Amino acid sequence: MSFDNPKAVEIYTKKTELFPIEEKLFHEHLSNPQRILDIGCGTGRTTTYLNLMGHHVTGIDIAKLMIEKARSIHPDIDYRVMDATNLEFEDRSFDAALFSFNGLDCLYPVSKRTEALKEVHRVLRNGGVFIIFWARYAWLTEIRFATYWGYMIPWINLYRLPTMIMMLLAVSQIKALDYGIE
Repeated sequence: MSFDNPKAVEIYTKKTELFPIEEKLFHEHLSNPQRILDIGCGTGRTTTYLNLMGHHVTGIDIAKLMIEKARSIHPDIDYRVMDATNLEFEDRSFDAALFSFNGLDCLYPVSKRTEALKEVHRVLRNGGVFIIFWARYAWLTEIRFATYWGYMIPWINLYRLPTMIMMLLAVSQIKALDYGIE
């Protein structure tokens, strides 16, 4: 499915509110101004919110039409057309990164997901925060955790991460620790 078409841009431009879990995680873990990379930003739903929180945000998306729309809505925010598997940034250049709205799930083949996570690891400073969201597909989650779809890396409880994502994190050398317990 391609998001680089006028209909997709129209649909995603209408989505302006954060999901409750996004708002919660942003306020809990991104409360101080930081340099944040918003991967798969679309038309800027999460990028705009983080910018209003006082962060220096760079939004990237592979869909050129989405980025064009985002730039037209918020010309003051740094939006770039970019592939998540080939981030054009210096090593350790961001304090935090996020891949929202099931963006990681949209990368195919699965090896692209591993490449994207390796790139996040490369551009994220040591001790940085990576927030990742994905859908509640039965093949990804355990039943007892089916109500969760937003996760915080590196502070998430290992038992709540689906096996597939844990394998990708291990391959990408992103460390997962217990959420809220250090």
